[in-house]
Amino acid sequence: MGRGGMDSQGSSGSRSLRSTASAQRKMLVCSHGVRPVLRVSRTIKNPERQFWGCVYYEVHGQCDFFFWADQELPKEDHEKTKLRKKVLSLKLKLKVKAYEWRLKMDTFLAILGWLGLFSMWLQKSEAKTHYHQVVRLNLG
Repeated sequence: MGRGGMDSQGSSGSRSLRSTASAQRKMLVCSHGVRPVLRVSRTIKNPERQFWGCVYYEVHGQCDFFFWADQELPKEDHEKTKLRKKVLSLKLKLKVKAYEWRLKMDTFLAILGWLGLFSMWLQKSEAKTHYHQVVRLNLG
């Protein structure tokens, strides 16, 4: 199926089709860690057939996640999906921890920079005071 032959489209049809599609969507996760969107095939071989595709399909071009909406999910895929979601959740937690650490380091370095700046200002201020005292002693 060519990339140019697909359009994004929301779920339509009867309630049972929507609930089946919704249940499928909850179980499917692409390699980006996001739930896919329901799309419609525009090819000659599968006209108007709905399928699940990655939301980044047309943006990144790297994700080839694909699943026909009218197919049943195999039982083993449910377990794989749960494990994949768990792995993605743990990866997200690691990213959050890394961002927290970086924020703490940036804050520490900013404070250290301000303290250094304040220290230089004090030294300059003391030097001016000392200079004025020396000048007064020499004049007096």
